[in-house]
Amino acid sequence: MNLYEYSMNNNIEFGVVTKANKGNLDKEAWNYFQSVIEGSELEYEKIPVYENSVMGLSKKYLKSEVKVDALSKAFNIRRKGFCIRTGEPIEFNLEKPFTEEAFKSWNLWNNADYIEKYCHFSGEPSNGETSMRRPVLEKYWDAARKEFELK
Repeated sequence: MNLYEYSMNNNIEFGVVTKANKGNLDKEAWNYFQSVIEGSELEYEKIPVYENSVMGLSKKYLKSEVKVDALSKAFNIRRKGFCIRTGEPIEFNLEKPFTEEAFKSWNLWNNADYIEKYCHFSGEPSNGETSMRRPVLEKYWDAARKEFELK
């Protein structure tokens, strides 16, 4: 396993160790795991999204999108969101898109339309387009609604 926090949070990995190459041990291990994969139900799939450029001869990576995610529901895993004031990772919660400290600061004035700095869904700078009332950038609203089953 790749022992980095990112890998532990974003990858599903497995490995096979063999002590010696005796006979068909490697081939048997390969065939066994192929049969496990073929007999399994897809639980999670994340694919890259590219933008075609110059007559389709090259492509530029834009982002990755989760196409299938039965694991989060099965294990009750909450997707991380981002504080709209500090950009720090927090639990995604439209009713409280702030860290504790940022919420205390916001709550002094309690202005739901006060312009904030980051998107609660993507964590990217919002250029003044987010607030407590609208914590998710408009371009991500459909993705957030789909991922979190929002109305």
